[in-house]
Amino acid sequence: MSDYEDESGGVGSAAQMAKWLGLASPRELLDRTTKFVLNAAHGKSRSLIPTSDLGVHNTENFVSTGVVDWEEDEDAEEEEQEDPVQERRKQRESALAVLESEILQGRWNEYALASDSDSSSETAAGMMRVDLRRRQRQPARRRVTQQTQTWRTTAMGGGRRRISFTALPARIIARILAYLPVAALLAVTGSCRVLRRVVHRQEPSDTPAVGSTEYTAHGLLVWRALLRRMGWSIRGAHVEAPRSHTRLLHVLCGVGEASELASAVAETPDLVFKAVFDELHATYAAFRGDAWVRLVRGGRAPWAVAERLDQLRWLGQALPTADASLINRRIDMAVARLEHAYVRAFRRALVRGDAQGMRSCARVLGHLGGGACIGVLQTAALAACSADLFTHARGAHDAAAFGVFLDRLHVTVAAHARAAHRALPSWLPSAALAQFVHVLFAPEGAAYVAVQTVCAALQPVGDAEYLHGVYDVAMRLLQATARWSSLRPVGVAEAEARRCVYAALDRVVADQYVARERRAVEHANIAMLAAWAARSETGAETEGRVDLVRRRAQIDEYRARVLRAAEERGAGRTVVGELVRGAPVSIDTCLNLVLANREAVARLAVFAAAPANMRLGQLAAEAIESVFCTLLHSIGSHVRPAFARIVAELKDIEQAAIASMDAQVSAQQPQAPGDSLLRERFNSATQRFLELIHLADLAVQLAEQHYTRALVGGGFVSASDFLSTCNQEKRSLERAIDDAVAQGMDSVIDVIVQQTEHILTRGQRAEDYFPPTAVSLQLTPTLACTHAVQFLTSSTEAMRLLTPQGTLRRVCLGEVGERMFHVLVANIKRFRVSEPGGFQLLADLNLYYAWAEQNVGEETLRFFAALKDLANCFILPPKDLRGFLREQYSRRAFDGVMRSEEVYDVVACRADYREIRGQVEGHCDFM
Repeated sequence: MSDYEDESGGVGSAAQMAKWLGLASPRELLDRTTKFVLNAAHGKSRSLIPTSDLGVHNTENFVSTGVVDWEEDEDAEEEEQEDPVQERRKQRESALAVLESEILQGRWNEYALASDSDSSSETAAGMMRVDLRRRQRQPARRRVTQQTQTWRTTAMGGGRRRISFTALPARIIARILAYLPVAALLAVTGSCRVLRRVVHRQEPSDTPAVGSTEYTAHGLLVWRALLRRMGWSIRGAHVEAPRSHTRLLHVLCGVGEASELASAVAETPDLVFKAVFDELHATYAAFRGDAWVRLVRGGRAPWAVAERLDQLRWLGQALPTADASLINRRIDMAVARLEHAYVRAFRRALVRGDAQGMRSCARVLGHLGGGACIGVLQTAALAACSADLFTHARGAHDAAAFGVFLDRLHVTVAAHARAAHRALPSWLPSAALAQFVHVLFAPEGAAYVAVQTVCAALQPVGDAEYLHGVYDVAMRLLQATARWSSLRPVGVAEAEARRCVYAALDRVVADQYVARERRAVEHANIAMLAAWAARSETGAETEGRVDLVRRRAQIDEYRARVLRAAEERGAGRTVVGELVRGAPVSIDTCLNLVLANREAVARLAVFAAAPANMRLGQLAAEAIESVFCTLLHSIGSHVRPAFARIVAELKDIEQAAIASMDAQVSAQQPQAPGDSLLRERFNSATQRFLELIHLADLAVQLAEQHYTRALVGGGFVSASDFLSTCNQEKRSLERAIDDAVAQGMDSVIDVIVQQTEHILTRGQRAEDYFPPTAVSLQLTPTLACTHAVQFLTSSTEAMRLLTPQGTLRRVCLGEVGERMFHVLVANIKRFRVSEPGGFQLLADLNLYYAWAEQNVGEETLRFFAALKDLANCFILPPKDLRGFLREQYSRRAFDGVMRSEEVYDVVACRADYREIRGQVEGHCDFM
């Protein structure tokens, strides 16, 4: 575990812990914890922390806070029964006053310390009383056994389980020790074996010594907890000490840089704390008496006195002594007295215009926090410019008047920056300027009133004008903060100034601006889609069949033009034209939807940059996702109906083709009169469907580009966040388009395969593959094969040239190829093939193979190659057929293409198969 683990959250403030335990005050918590740890460590309590998960009621050994009281032994009970007068006399006789430093160094056991109530006489400053009788009566240390280190259940408290103190983890003991006062902590860790084992290393370690003693990792945690109680911020490797400790650390430890301080706290926090403690403790303890007088009259400069008082205030938070509360009150009184005197002096110097006097007083006040002199200077600046600023703020009803106010505001801030630089020490002007800007933008401040006025004037106007007006106000204010950060000689931190601006906007426009932005985007999208619908109803046209190569070039050029227009956004509506007249999807409309959405997201992104704890930033970030989802819904409502119409048309063509084939079969006609018209209609619908895929893909690409740059690039959405609403809506749109494309492609493939099968069914004759012996052999493809390949070529050309994605094109053409293979196998099985017919069949299969080479991939082409090889079985003599088939199977030519039964069915189509059946089936393993 890292040394810094568990320190980021800290042990928690004493006040919070006391409230959680139900104690009256942090002081009571520390007193109870001190006595509790001392008794537990020295064996007077067998239990430290109970678990009340068994419904424990209050018993004599359990208080309502959940802390187990210590258990007194029998000797202690007998002592309590002695006469009080005699007891006090024995205490006076046996008490010894010792130096407090000896207690801190662990020379006296904490058990021997006498409490304030035990002594009837006051103890001198820096001294503590020790009861020698208690030192003699100190009980022998108990041997820690395995039994005491385990969880055990006792009958007390209704079966309450209690954890042994020695069985607690070292990390928990270290956290408990961090609550103790410094004196008690140092004493108990030096004298108690149990606690010493937690804090100190008992055996030599391979690691070098850490600090003056070898400490464990938990021991270092205790020292860092003490530093944090003195106001130090320790967050991982980042360490920041109070400003008043900076010069002290440089003098005591030689630490100047932040990296050196972090290294010292990581390696030797005990030396750092002891150095600061030893330097300040004597002065701190002296505040029991007249330390304030000695501190002022000790020859120190006033600023050095103020610095030392601030150091003592931080030390007081660690409660270094038993009476730390009293000392802290005295130190606070001294600080208030010094601050009051120098605030009066600062005011007098300000009235006189004495810059040197103001700077001297401010140096003293700066070591006490600096807030007093900053407030005086700020009040004077506001009194000088308040009337003029508020006059311009209340008159900022339009952009011009608001610009005049911003000019006056800039002059005021610049003047205050010069005054702060002239009157304050070097470390205070930036903080003074930041506080001044905060007051200007706070409710009832001049800048706040101006923002309220101009936004109220924009209320009655339309959404578009209101949004642009508020956005312009926000941008001008943010630009003003950039100017203020570059002021000379001192500027305000831009992050602080922007926080003030966002705080004002958060109070004035947060809810209304975001709501109107969402409403404006929705209404604008509805209006653009309605305008396109009105144009498409009046101007719809359908182009005839065009050259597909030229159309593909037009599509590529159009895509590049649209994407270029999306980059070169100009003012007003962007028009790039349509790909074709009467296109089912308007890319102009989609482009303007995206551009309008981009403007809305850019405006919202300005407000989303507000700090995370402001509602304005949260609402704006949520609105960005909502606005983008509105864009996706609009694009989907524009694209999905177009796909529905074209898919329905393809389904109608498919049904019409089936009806036409049925009519030809019933009428016994080779070809119906409407076949050519139906095929032209199919080719036209296929072309328009493929063009629609391009248009839909382009629309989605525009939205994806906007999503990547504005939402993912802006840090509003993570592309890997599958729970994000934007990502879910985007995937939903993509799935809807993919499903529509799949349905349309399925219809196109069905029509192609059915029409090709119909051509072969109606055109292929038995004589083609079993010609009469008197007919001479023809080595050209048959007429049916030629018509089928012509139809396949014309139908798949559009699919091959116009399908946008290469994967989609390969999948669709591969599906056509596989289904055509099965059609060809079924067509061969319909006929008896003679040897001359086998040559004719090979000519047909060569033509089919040539079509497949141009359209399908290697995996599908293997089907046609296997079928062409198998056709050789029709021209071989019977004696060579067995060896041919064995060779084909040895080359695994049919693996994944045809089953053995299918190969047998094809071979069985030989005209002479009945005569040679015994020769083939008797010697072939697959038969």
